Amino acid sequence: MRKHDKPLLLFLVCLALFCIHQFMERVVHIEIALLDNYLDPLLFMPVLLHLFTIERRLLTGNPSYRLPLIHVALYLGIVSVLAEAVFPAFNAKLVGDPLDVCLYILGAALYVLATFAGSVAPPGIEPGSKV
Repeated sequence: MRKHDKPLLLFLVCLALFCIHQFMERVVHIEIALLDNYLDPLLFMPVLLHLFTIERRLLTGNPSYRLPLIHVALYLGIVSVLAEAVFPAFNAKLVGDPLDVCLYILGAALYVLATFAGSVAPPGIEPGSKV
């Protein structure tokens, strides 16, 4: 498997699991408490980060662009604060859960591992580019 295939494979697997889970939960009405509570936060960061990567590749014209680790960390922080503190403050139906933040971190770590595993250049710097 080529190194560029790993992030795409992770994205597709996470997106497929998310869609299957949503179908099971909302259409077929199969409820599995553990999945209903924790699967979406785990899958969210790999999907979101890959979508940001696609956007950046289109904007920069660089098909091998990778999100720098600082961007991954910033997106992780923004998602954690918004989803677990801000949104629940404005909507009584939402509840902040510290375990969700742990799952966001795990999902971001999976994205980073898939994206940078075996990389010869530091994250954010493409091989052969001038520093």
